[in-house]
Amino acid sequence: MAMNILTAFAFTYFVNIPFGYWRQGCRKFSKEWFISIHLPVPIIVFVRLLSASPLSYIPLFFMMFFAGQYSGGFISRKIRCHIRNTTKCIFLDFLRLWRGGNSVDKV
Repeated sequence: MAMNILTAFAFTYFVNIPFGYWRQGCRKFSKEWFISIHLPVPIIVFVRLLSASPLSYIPLFFMMFFAGQYSGGFISRKIRCHIRNTTKCIFLDFLRLWRGGNSVDKV
């Protein structure tokens, strides 16, 4: 049971990283910003129900949710230091960073 809940916490964190990355590239309080925050919520609720975790664990799910969102935004800010024209997709930007293309010139 405990392993199942830990897996649900990890899943909550890692699912929110791409959404936090996407959110960082949006104008604050825009429709896209709102969607990037709220789109993973039904996924996380479904995972919480599958893990059969008690209601007392909901604050921990919130913490993992916001930690994933924050981590995605942090990664977005760090990647902007290395890539000139970033996208809102973490996977495409990591691929571009890995290939070494379109980097920012260091002075």
